[in-house]
Amino acid sequence: MPLSIGIGVALSTGAEAAAGATFPDVTLRDDFNRTNAASLGANWALAFGGDTDPEILGNTAAVGATTGLSAAAWQPATFGPDVAVCATLATLPGGVASMQVFARFDDGLGASYMIGYDGSQIYIANALGWLGDAVSTAPLIVGNKLGIVCRGTTIQGWVYRSGAWEKLIEQTDSDYGGAGAAGIAISDDGDALAVDDFSAATL
Repeated sequence: MPLSIGIGVALSTGAEAAAGATFPDVTLRDDFNRTNAASLGANWALAFGGDTDPEILGNTAAVGATTGLSAAAWQPATFGPDVAVCATLATLPGGVASMQVFARFDDGLGASYMIGYDGSQIYIANALGWLGDAVSTAPLIVGNKLGIVCRGTTIQGWVYRSGAWEKLIEQTDSDYGGAGAAGIAISDDGDALAVDDFSAATL
């Protein structure tokens, strides 16, 4: 079923299926359609002690530096503990660059779960590092989506491509079981990385 995009409306992804069988409905929180700026604005805050804020560039959330980490957490709401988060790939990583979406972020606790894509593989990580092994995948393209679902101790990584969601990776972890912020993170090595249409919802 096609995704319906609009600020504050649910993205229809077939959540009427059994829990965990498909990517849940989420709400578009930010489409980044505004004037270019050095930060994402008042609804976002720097996360993970990143080197720079992501910036608004060409109606996307773009890496704010040619090297290092640009990461930001959505401030108007927290989500979870059961939560789904996704964003659209506006450009593609190369070299050692990667892009992530994260959930259950608590800066005071140093807590989070994230799914990342580095151009050839998908991985799940918490604040301490990768959870299990990464999964190789056919290269994603601009317009594909990267998503994370946290249900209890189950952490799933999803991609949306060819008109459908596909679960690529799943891990079990109990380190961070509470609600938290959600957001985006871009690790750059000189590529002009960007994401679009940040979406999230409590399940």
